[in-house]
Amino acid sequence: MDLLVFDAKRNGNHRHVAGRVPVALNKEDLEEVLGFRRIDAFLNGGLVEIFDETASRIIHEMSGIGQWLKDERKESRGVSRSCFSQSCGEPNGKLNEQAANEWAELSPIARTLVLTPIETALLSIDWKIINVVKNGKISLSDEEIWTEMRNLYDNPKEFGKVFSVFRFLKMNGWIVTSGHTFGCDYLIYCLGAEFYHSSAGVLIADVIDPRRLLTLTRILSHNKKALIVATTTSEVECFEDANAVDVKISTMKTYFLERDVAQMSNRCNEVYELNTVD
Repeated sequence: MDLLVFDAKRNGNHRHVAGRVPVALNKEDLEEVLGFRRIDAFLNGGLVEIFDETASRIIHEMSGIGQWLKDERKESRGVSRSCFSQSCGEPNGKLNEQAANEWAELSPIARTLVLTPIETALLSIDWKIINVVKNGKISLSDEEIWTEMRNLYDNPKEFGKVFSVFRFLKMNGWIVTSGHTFGCDYLIYCLGAEFYHSSAGVLIADVIDPRRLLTLTRILSHNKKALIVATTTSEVECFEDANAVDVKISTMKTYFLERDVAQMSNRCNEVYELNTVD
């Protein structure tokens, strides 16, 4: 069934947002666009960052991975006026505005892409798109990356299972983002939030409390989304387990009301179910 039928962004001018054409590249396509080169990502203080802005833009805009970390040094890091005084060594001297402007133009305003532990494991161990560098010089092995990312994750015991589900969703062509605002693990988008509303919320669980199930179904259906419950057939302790495990998907049937409020009383609720690839 078509979960995008009530999407307000589906028809209209969503096909081109700020000159962009909607795409969701898989591993092979992303490798080709990046020129079959591996990008360095740096593990610093619990964050994994990519400083190559061109590669970052491709990864973020064409596969929906990562979040931009804004550089706001212009607003938050002032420079002492004494650095640009007309008289050398006189802090109260007249400001040399030309020198100050030239310095401001030289100051870089960098856009850094930040990856979650799950995204880092996918791009490095599975897709072989990035190298993870620690302490500025040490390139980590796959086993070391898995251990580091598992330890950085909020719930290390669940890291393997969550990674397996995230990987499964990406393999099926979804753009995957955090679903915490709706009380679930992920939201999935067709081609990204700029082009479509999210189609479903994904909850990763083996057992669900009935009250939580009712709450999530009500919240998501009110926002025109399905509820997908995902789990793995066995525990995932390492990447080899994730590569071999099966991901089980159950789609809860939810009722969608048309966005046109004036017509709500004249139409019956319709049931839509998301078809997924097993």
